Amino acid sequence: MAGRVELSVAGGILGSEDARVVRKGHSSFAVELASSRGLPACPNMLQFQLFGAAAAAVEVEVSFAHPQPKGLFDEYHHAATPDFETFRLLAWEAAPNGHSNRLHIPATGWDSFAVGMQLPMPNEVLSTFVARWARHPDVRVDTLGYSLFGRPIWRVTVGGHPGASPRWRHCVANFHPGEGNARWRLAGMVEWLLGEHAAGARRDGVVEFFPLLSPDGPANGWRRVNAEGVDMNRCFRMEGARPGEQTHEAYLFQKHMEAAQAADDPYHTLWCLHTWPGRVEPLMDGLGPEFGPDGADFGTFRDLLADADTSGRIEPVGIRAEPGMETSWNGGAYRRFGMTSALVEGGGDAWPVADHLQSGRDLMAAITRFWTRERFNKTGPCVGAVSALEHT
Repeated sequence: MAGRVELSVAGGILGSEDARVVRKGHSSFAVELASSRGLPACPNMLQFQLFGAAAAAVEVEVSFAHPQPKGLFDEYHHAATPDFETFRLLAWEAAPNGHSNRLHIPATGWDSFAVGMQLPMPNEVLSTFVARWARHPDVRVDTLGYSLFGRPIWRVTVGGHPGASPRWRHCVANFHPGEGNARWRLAGMVEWLLGEHAAGARRDGVVEFFPLLSPDGPANGWRRVNAEGVDMNRCFRMEGARPGEQTHEAYLFQKHMEAAQAADDPYHTLWCLHTWPGRVEPLMDGLGPEFGPDGADFGTFRDLLADADTSGRIEPVGIRAEPGMETSWNGGAYRRFGMTSALVEGGGDAWPVADHLQSGRDLMAAITRFWTRERFNKTGPCVGAVSALEHT
């Protein structure tokens, strides 16, 4: 029927694998979500494309049949976007329950647009950011390889140059495809580091960004997993990277980390970007030698981050009572390599894009103000480095 609104969960850059769509009316639909690969109790995300919806308000009834769902599909806000630059935040009709809920989308004036969890940033959109960053003279872009579905796993290196003198080396990564807000935070970190004010930071350190280590996820609605159904934050291997015993993308990343830690210029820090409700919450799994005996300089970093928090969106940094589990990247990396490692959670709330970007800028500013050339000269070039075959 001409003029009807159409809803599609497949074939776009945002989707929801195996979701069942039933038309209820001209602009109303029922969507039954399928289980995520490898995690039967976890639903795929509600993500779809709408066409012919410029003048129509759209109603979407959403359900998930598992009796005890985990990772509720309605835990977070959703957003509509025609171009992944402009977003309209969408709220669920009822409180989160994971079984059934309704999403109301007012008429937007956009003929076609996407809807996704949090503020989505699929890999195809991320690639446009990467291309823009690559034009900066202090940026180098390459890949770790390609995902199981053939998407690039980007590495964006800011600062330093091959053959330069030793300096701080930081690693920042996002692992879960459903945590779009964390990728906007990462984008803010990159963009702060590319400003004129950060020329000294680019001279004194190198930051390598891995914006999405499960790039197939957004198009398929996978919140935590890759194509093999493996949770991308439960795949660090204390025994060492090994193909066949470790899921593909995790193997590529851990192999890279092990090579870095065995080199003369190892990573000194790892920042694992995730989301949960509330303000951004940096939690240190462990402190490397740059914090001094018994972590004496932790208070200095805490105060620098508090001073840098112009957004008011960052909780005071904390230290976890115990490092994260061995299979998590933040916990595993600290145990294996002795490097400073942080789980940067929070920021899952319905904020404007500008607030997520600013929280990333503020975090990056604090990192560069603590990890200075003076501190490097005092601490030494091989902070936190151990053999790739050794672990604590």
